[in-house]
Amino acid sequence: MQLAAIQNAQPLWDASEAYVGMEVQAVGFEHGKENPGVVIYATKGSARDFRKLPVEVNGVSVTIRKIGGVNIKPELAHGNTGQPHVFERMKRIACGSSCAPAGAEYAGTFGAIVSRNGQLFALSNNHVFGACNHTPVNMPILAPANVDAAPQLRSPGEIARHSEIVPLRSGDPELVHPCVEDVAIGLIPDPSKVSSWQGDDQGYDTPSAILSPSAGLKVMKTGRTTGKSFGTVEALIDEPTPIPCQTKYFKGTVWFKNMWYVMGDGPHFALPGDSGSLVVSEDAKYAVGVLFSSNKTGDYGLMMPISHVLSLFGGISLVAQHGI
Repeated sequence: MQLAAIQNAQPLWDASEAYVGMEVQAVGFEHGKENPGVVIYATKGSARDFRKLPVEVNGVSVTIRKIGGVNIKPELAHGNTGQPHVFERMKRIACGSSCAPAGAEYAGTFGAIVSRNGQLFALSNNHVFGACNHTPVNMPILAPANVDAAPQLRSPGEIARHSEIVPLRSGDPELVHPCVEDVAIGLIPDPSKVSSWQGDDQGYDTPSAILSPSAGLKVMKTGRTTGKSFGTVEALIDEPTPIPCQTKYFKGTVWFKNMWYVMGDGPHFALPGDSGSLVVSEDAKYAVGVLFSSNKTGDYGLMMPISHVLSLFGGISLVAQHGI
């Protein structure tokens, strides 16, 4: 079934009285499935409201997911998510570890090593490395983050220097072009301090090959908060969708599009602090996307396709077989 046929159903749920009492965060399409349907992600609604909803519109299946609020607030990582993950490989900081700019009161994830013109960079989100556009260029990126320093963990040390971002923009999507990425890179001054390995000894190397997301694809990621977790790519959000975003110097609603929801296969796929994680195929052969948000309960994450991420900053590529 063509995507256009699914989109023709959209006015029916936009206008239907059956959806009164619900708050819809996003409408997704099961792009890539043989018979794709629509997935409605609701932040609010009663069980009674959900029972009234149609399961099919014009021959297109409709699935309702009540996922609660989705936001970007890195400070939530500190103090309420248990023991942070700091991974080492060959005495180097491995990908998936806690990280943050020096002086930051939050934590995110060192997602991967990328290269450009012979130089190596650390990859994560703008809201992790850049504090939503506000981290000065050349600020040290530490792993683990200062807030994750603990007696039993490796002490914070510099892994990169904040270099470049794709800016986050807030405002009405009819006036401000919606974002399709939340990405930053930091130059790695000493490549001997980092490893392309993801996670602990039961982890995997960063794949250099990439794969486009599709509904039903089994994936996994390694992150600061939930470590290695597994999920299933569910739906593409191709229309502008509002996500509240807040750091110390930035507060606003950022509209995103061309992102994918991933449904966790266990109790959590992602929680605050996992932002920046590299999402890979379950067999670890392909990189699929970069995580940048999750719902409050952690059973859903949002990612950007890796093909788009690698097209940024003049073109970058994933680094494998480094320090493993």
